[in-house]
Formats: sequence, C-alpha cells, structure tokens
Amino acid sequence: MTDYRIKEFTCPKPQLHKASKILVHVPRTGGTYFNNCLRANGVPLVDHVERFIDDRGQIKGSAKKACDLTQHTWISGHLRLSSLEAAFPESAGHGFYVLLRNPLRQLVSQVNWQAQSLRGRRLSIARMPNYPFRLLIRVCLDGIQQPEQLPSLLNRHFGYFLNNQSRSLSLMTGGRSAAASLNDYSIRAFDKLRVLAGFTLESGLDEFIDAALRGSVSEDHQRVMLPKTARNASSPFFTPALLEEAGIFERMIRLQRADFVLYLNARHLLSGGATALRWQDESSFLEDCASATKLGSSANPDRILNSRTLVQEKVNRLLKAGDALNPKRYRSVLRGMRFFGRALPHPIRQVLNGRRSIFRKLSALHALSVLSRRRSIG
Repeated sequence: MTDYRIKEFTCPKPQLHKASKILVHVPRTGGTYFNNCLRANGVPLVDHVERFIDDRGQIKGSAKKACDLTQHTWISGHLRLSSLEAAFPESAGHGFYVLLRNPLRQLVSQVNWQAQSLRGRRLSIARMPNYPFRLLIRVCLDGIQQPEQLPSLLNRHFGYFLNNQSRSLSLMTGGRSAAASLNDYSIRAFDKLRVLAGFTLESGLDEFIDAALRGSVSEDHQRVMLPKTARNASSPFFTPALLEEAGIFERMIRLQRADFVLYLNARHLLSGGATALRWQDESSFLEDCASATKLGSSANPDRILNSRTLVQEKVNRLLKAGDALNPKRYRSVLRGMRFFGRALPHPIRQVLNGRRSIFRKLSALHALSVLSRRRSIG
C-alpha cells in the first residue's frame, strides 16, 4: 500500500508561486515537523495562517498582508477546510493537503501534549484559559486514579479534547453527528479525500514531505530532511496501555467513529479502492478500526513512569494550593479587588477577572481538591 497521495506536484515550475498549496494543519499529526522541513529547505512558507484569517475565511489586516499571503508556495493553518477554501478558492488554482494519523494515537498525543504543559513554566499555566485548565487537571487525575472513567470524561468534554483536533471536522461539516449513518458518512468522507490535492498517513509522512520538496524547489537542490528527533513529540503520560484496560479501547473507538470512518477510507483509497467503504454493522466497523490500530507503547517504560510521576506531583501541588487558598474565604477581598480593578490596565484586569483569571483557577482547583478527597475517602 502506498502511504501518501499527491496529484498536483507535476505542474510546471513557473506556476508554483501563482497559486499556493494549503495544508489543513490538524494538531498532533506532524504538521509542525512538515513546516520545519519546508523551512529548512528555503521553501516560502506561512504557518499558523489563522492569525490572518477568521473562521469565515475573511483575511484580516491590511491589503498588503493579504497580498503577501498569495506569494508563498505553502500556507499552513489550524483552520477547517471550508474556511481555508473561502480564503484561497480552488478556482484560483490553490490545492489542499492534509496529514492523517490514527485517531487513537492522535488523542493519546493530544492529552500528552496538554499534560506536558502542566510540567512547564508557571507562565504556561497562567496563560491557559480556565476551562481547558480544569478539564486537563481532571483528565490527569482520572488518567492516574480512574482510567476507566476517561472515555466518559472525554465524551462529556468532546468540544475541547476531540472537536478541535478532529480530522472529520477539519475536512467536513457535521462530522460527529453525521457519523450516525456509517455508510452515508463513509461516502462523503471518501469523496472529500478523493478531491484533495494530496494527503498522507503517518507512515508515509517523510515520503510525502520529500515529494512536496521535489515540487517546490529546483531539481539541483540538495534536499534537507530533518531527523525524527526534530519532531514535536510529547512526553508520555497517557499511554496506549491505558486504552487496553477495562474495555476502554472499544469505547474510545466509538467515541471517534467519524474520524475512524475518514481514516479507514484514506487507507482504502491509498490501497487502490475505487468506491467508499461500507460496513454491514457496527461490529464489522469496530473490527476494521481495531485491525488498523496498533497500540503498545514505543516509549521507555521508565520514561513513562517518570513522566506520569512528574505530572501527578504537579497536579497534587496545584490541588493543595487550591485547597489552602479556598477563594470562598477571600470572597469580600476578591470583590473589592475586582471593583477597584476596573481602573487598572486591561492585562491586570484579565488576571483578576478574565478567562485566564488566577482566581477562577483557584476556584476550580479547590473544587477538584474536594472531589479528589471524596474519592480517596470512598
């Protein structure tokens, strides 16, 4: 089976700068590594284009900045395909690409990446919005204490941990709800993949990058491929082994049905399939998902244990702080600070009462510390 598909890199070189190649950058699929390889080879590149484009595909800022975007061979952004298509219409010659990764491995990587931020500088915690912060603490707690509760927790908070990272919703609209009818959704997914200018599975990433460079630099250019150590890897906290416990594996697959439909159709298309996959029932679909998912951790067991220990220690320290600094004890003080804070500069007001407010974080930590104590007593 070929692990990648590219249709557009045979176009004449003079046309390369007249139309851009657009990468739909789905987090934790190798997009940063892809961008770094292009940059190391001197390919004109704009990454994180969402800085300049809103969800409707309208380009922000001055006309000059909008014009500059069209002068780059590659453009990469954490936006849905529909938003990128609005900003860079296919009628103008732009081509769209995506990197695909097994949905379960991507979820493991996403949770690990978020948990790793807890071990970083205090500033990284201060910058984290309150909702993701307290959800991440919950995921870390349950990942260590009650791993069997993780599927329910992730399902309840689908919008943060899965929606924003979902291939189905990056490429298609209504991904999760439409997955109620597997075969109808499968046809849509297959058709969407077939019209893309290119995509790759994780196993074909290096070959895909090499093909992208062949289509973006001169023939005599000595291509630079960065080592695997340059990839944006995360420390192992939420390990694949957790997915094998107490039936979690199957529940996780059901949680990501839409993504698996798309991923399996990508494998099918790369294997020469001419029509969309169809399943007789849910059981046959789950079997295909399981056969396409290779679990087992490649990380050193000592490194996993060390990472989980460090995360647990950090979470415990945060919970102790929340328990000791119960915001209810200082309610009148906080009200006074917020009242007088109206006259303070905007950054300070945000610290006091914004979506990254330290007081809201303390409230969340206090509530979670109480929950943690109840669990230990129970």
